[in-house]
Amino acid sequence: MMTRANFLTEYEKELKIRYDWAGNREKLEKIMKKCNVTLSSATIDIHGAACGAAWHAIGGKGKPTYKALQDLPLN
Repeated sequence: MMTRANFLTEYEKELKIRYDWAGNREKLEKIMKKCNVTLSSATIDIHGAACGAAWHAIGGKGKPTYKALQDLPLN
């Protein structure tokens, strides 16, 4: 289902798979908190592999855009 909550869940999974730093719980929580807050202000890297993979995991087509992420329902 394409919701912001599902995107954030998939994004966190992808970060853990792709980046060693994501194994640090404090760093990951800090990034996820910022991501959750800033999705609407377009400050995450939508061109990164983790973002694209999370987008596709929730059913997104093509590449994610800030508008598409901002328009996702919260739940």
